[in-house]
Amino acid sequence: MRPATISQNRKNQSLRSNNTSGLKGVSWTERLKKWRAQIQVNGKHYELGYYKTKVKAAQAYDKAAIKLHGKFARINGVK
Repeated sequence: MRPATISQNRKNQSLRSNNTSGLKGVSWTERLKKWRAQIQVNGKHYELGYYKTKVKAAQAYDKAAIKLHGKFARINGVK
């Protein structure tokens, strides 16, 4: 086990039960017909963009998670 604050531990939570994309930080936007990537850090919401593919949106999330959460990041790991 590694020492972690409550905030740090929340950064690596698993998928929520209402997640329909199967990927963390990725959701479908019906209006635009694109995949949306987003992340939240310390109560601040970051829009990472809209993508044609779910994989590209997941990659954008992973990159941001590593940058913002560091060793506590839980990434999707898609290639």
